[in-house]
Amino acid sequence: VGGPRVVDAWDLLGEGLPAGRRVAVVGGGAVGLDVALALAVRGTLDPETLAFLVFHGAEADGRLHELVEKGTSEITVIEMLPKAGADLGRSSRWVVMVELERRGVRIMTSCEVTSIGEDGTVSYGRRLADGSREEASSRFDTVVLALGSVPRDPLSASLEAAGLAVTRVGDCVKPARIIDAIHQGHRAARAL
Repeated sequence: VGGPRVVDAWDLLGEGLPAGRRVAVVGGGAVGLDVALALAVRGTLDPETLAFLVFHGAEADGRLHELVEKGTSEITVIEMLPKAGADLGRSSRWVVMVELERRGVRIMTSCEVTSIGEDGTVSYGRRLADGSREEASSRFDTVVLALGSVPRDPLSASLEAAGLAVTRVGDCVKPARIIDAIHQGHRAARAL
């Protein structure tokens, strides 16, 4: 996990870290799928370039469509649950899944990663219906870890030490969906 080809999802999203051509995203929850989409879009045509090419007839329509949909990386999402995006809302999950499919992102479910090598080789296993286990491995240029989050609260203690009243809401209590943080914040504001 500490190897040179392994990056954290939050670092990749927040800092825009580079990723290689072949990318594995370990974890197919909301964050892992966001990472996969962000990477799948890298290298696609931006609207201005597309308009220029269409206007000047520089490429066939089919080729332009391909350049809009497919980025410069091959992305594989490895999820241990039987369903990727299980923590996404019903109304947004289908949109994300359709976009991932159209962008060529490969999603492997019911797969448990067993090791990540220094050279980017990811070994994983899948339990089959008959109870046996299928093992496989693939080499990637970049391995992105999107395995969940832990609460982070660097501010509350110093505010309390300064004598201020603090009500903790959102991810500093327990990482969850943004709608949960909004509701917690609303309840905290109403309690004032």
